[in-house]
Amino acid sequence: MQDSIMIYYIGIFLAAIFAGIAQKLGKNSNKKFKVNYIFWIFSMAVFVFIFGFRESGIGVDDPSYETIFNSTALNGVINEFLNTTMEPGYLLLNYIVSIFTSNFQVMIFITTLIPVFLYYKALEYESDKISMFWGVFFLGTILFIYFCGITRLFIAASIIAYGLRFVMEKKPIKYIIIVLIATSFHYSAIFMIFLLYFAMGEKENHKRSNIKLFVLIAFIMPIMIFVVSNYIFPNMGDRYSSYTQIKSGTLSLDAFDKLPFILIAIFFSKDMLKNNKNIDKYITIYAMALIISVYSVFLDIGRMQWYCMYSTCIILPSILEVLKKVKSQEYAVMYIPCMLIYGLLYSYVNLTASSREMMLHYKNILF
Repeated sequence: MQDSIMIYYIGIFLAAIFAGIAQKLGKNSNKKFKVNYIFWIFSMAVFVFIFGFRESGIGVDDPSYETIFNSTALNGVINEFLNTTMEPGYLLLNYIVSIFTSNFQVMIFITTLIPVFLYYKALEYESDKISMFWGVFFLGTILFIYFCGITRLFIAASIIAYGLRFVMEKKPIKYIIIVLIATSFHYSAIFMIFLLYFAMGEKENHKRSNIKLFVLIAFIMPIMIFVVSNYIFPNMGDRYSSYTQIKSGTLSLDAFDKLPFILIAIFFSKDMLKNNKNIDKYITIYAMALIISVYSVFLDIGRMQWYCMYSTCIILPSILEVLKKVKSQEYAVMYIPCMLIYGLLYSYVNLTASSREMMLHYKNILF
């Protein structure tokens, strides 16, 4: 158990260090900052090695996905879709891979490589604004640990993360295409069409943006969750039936784990806007994750927050940057342990959850 946890943590820190070096050695090209791609690839390779070369069964849903892979290879995409209503994009990817090999380990590698690459492309988009060390650190501790073996959601969420650039650049058509592609891997991704509102909006001042944020939290999110849970998920097959069931749960403090960082980000948002003009949108997305987390106590929609959790990789390092510039190095030094503890504790809770016991017996096919 302890050896497996150390493998994950050593990998995360190694990837973060490589990312930090890639940023340090980066340079401006055509008025745009570019990381050093040699060390950037090294950083990605660490995660691909750990998760892409894991032995089948280490990932949470590996056995189920192996069954899907074999069934799609046997029946074809259309028949498998008609029989299961499984997302067509994911079935097509399975079928393409099965043409070349019947080895499910290849599928594990490919379905790790694709989302890791897309998340890195998403993070690279912000490489001139935040620390890549901390961005990659949170990719590993918050996202990649959770997504191990949750393949369809991993791919769909990474596609959405990559597509956020089109929200920031106000390119609604491209963002719609991104959401549709993501939906072909996990139907719940259609929920993120909501961000089209920001992609189509005009430039606005900081005050209006904050008002929009609070209106979103107070009114829009609960309505969207109700509509999606009651009118969309029921038509998406048996796998989504649990998303519509009301649970008898009680709120606990861990449902509000994001709240302190959201409040800090809102407090410093004017200063953060000077460094990143899109930070209000990231704060909004992060707030969405909080609201979904709270509502998941009563509706089985907790996984939907993972479309929003990439914003952790932007918000928390952005707070560090503003503390360095607006306050002092002393404040930044005090904040760093908070980030470190939060990321490590978050990943540890995920790793030691009863549903993830298999991850504590890590095996790699290469050793």
